[in-house]
Parts: sequence; structure tokens; C-alpha cells
Amino acid sequence: MAGDDVFTLRRLTAVSLDSSIEFNGDAGKNTIVVTGQSSGTENLLFADGAFGYVGHPNAITYTEADQIQLGWSGAASTLHVSGGAPIKVVTRAIWQSLLVDGNGRVTLDAPQFTNGFAIADQGIVDLAGSRELLVNHAPGGPTPIATIQTYINRARTSGTWNGLGLFPVLANNAPPARNVTVGLLESADYKAIYGANASFGDFAMDASCVLIKPTFYGDTDLDGAVDFDDYSRIDAGFNNNRTGWLNGDVDGNGIVDFDDYSLIDQAFNTQGSALRPAVPPLGGKPSKGGGVAVR
Repeated sequence: MAGDDVFTLRRLTAVSLDSSIEFNGDAGKNTIVVTGQSSGTENLLFADGAFGYVGHPNAITYTEADQIQLGWSGAASTLHVSGGAPIKVVTRAIWQSLLVDGNGRVTLDAPQFTNGFAIADQGIVDLAGSRELLVNHAPGGPTPIATIQTYINRARTSGTWNGLGLFPVLANNAPPARNVTVGLLESADYKAIYGANASFGDFAMDASCVLIKPTFYGDTDLDGAVDFDDYSRIDAGFNNNRTGWLNGDVDGNGIVDFDDYSLIDQAFNTQGSALRPAVPPLGGKPSKGGGVAVR
């Protein structure tokens, strides 16, 4: 094919993929659009030059593709991206696990919920605009929040955002003040602020999730703006030697210090309008047993 091409695969399932498919994009800007729905426990694998289902004999192979847009629904699939064309997830989805490794790159352009999340090797995950990501964990069990903070720190590289890991796409377009980062809270802390029925990214949730989104340095409650409430939490965090995003450790180094105040003041003075509507809708029904209830 020549010129800008779009190759669309609709309603992709392990059953419908009854033969291998090849796409040769050649010159121009070429996009592969994939839509599908989980019907069980499929494991989607995107690798260099090919994608399909793990353990399935057939696959889609391609050359000269600039992007793969993935529109997925259902709640049982695993998404594993290890390389190839960048993946852009364009629909709200629930995953059993989301793994990006090798030289895989994923942009999340809609809110996502996952029961497992990992970025390894040269992997990159971009949170497009101000998209929410929820990572579930077992009630009362260990939380992955510290591991997720390392993904942010690896990408942030002391504020230059030229590393690998978990990125706010907005950081690439922020003013020279670089006032945007990735914030994260435990859902229990979020509910303590907004109420027991608070939702995030329009997902209802229990108290055992890590909530992640791009926002301004110092937006401790993830409402999209830096205000008096945030400064109150930051001051309390500094005075009581606390750690974590909620308490003002916005650079993720394990302490609230002068560097955090500098970043927060800079964000306050340059934030303009809020990144997203301030408070998520209330009234969702909390899930039971560590799962998620979708409205």
C-alpha cells in the first residue's frame, strides 16, 4: 500500500482469527485499528511486527505501521505489549493484567482498570491527557503503590522526563515550568476525602486500589488543581515527617522537603485552569471481594 493507510480489524476474537493476516503499510502514515471484546481469559500479545492471542496458531503480521489503535471491551483479557508499533488504547477497559516490557510503548487514551500492572525493560506507558488508571490489589494485602512510584521516578528523571516508565503525556506539552507529573493515591485515602461511594475515571471501586493520573505537582487529592487544601496537607506532611503523594512528596523521593515546595509553588503559580473536572461523580456502588463494579 502507498500513502496514508488505515487497516481495520473489527470484533477480533480468538475464534474469528481463523487464519493469519498480513498488512504491508509501505510509505506514509499507517494505522491499524483493532476492536474486540473479551469472551473469556484471552491473552493479547503485541510484539515486533505481529500480534494476536498467546497460544493461538494464527496471528496478524505487519510492516511499516506507525500506530495500532486498540478498542477493547470486556473484563477478562490480559494485554501484553513487548514491542512493535506503539499501542494506543482508545476505549475504557478492564484488564486482568497490563504488562509492558521489551521496547513496548502504550498510550492510555481512556480510563483503564487492571488487576495487575507492570512496566519492565525499556517499556513506556503514557497517560494521555489526564486519563485515570486504577490498579487493583487484594484487600488487606500488599499494595503496589511503591512499585508504581518507581515507574514514575524512572520516567521523570528529576523532572526532565527523558527516562523509561510511566509518563504524563501532558509533561511533553507543559510550559517551561514543567508543572505536570503523575500523582497516585490509595483508594482508601481518596474515599476518606470524597466519601465512601466516590468513583475514579467513572469506575466504582473498593478501598484496595491504587489510583493514578497526570496532574499538577502538589495536587494531593487528585482534583485537578493546587489549592488551599493541598497546601494544608503538604504542611502537615512536612511538619510530621510523612511521605507519599497525599502528604506532599510530589517528586517521589520519600521525603517532603524544599524541592517539593518549589515544585508545588511553581505549579500553583502556573496551573491556569484545572486539568479535569474537580470532583468525580459520587453515588457509585462499592464492589465486594476485591473486584470492581462498573457503572
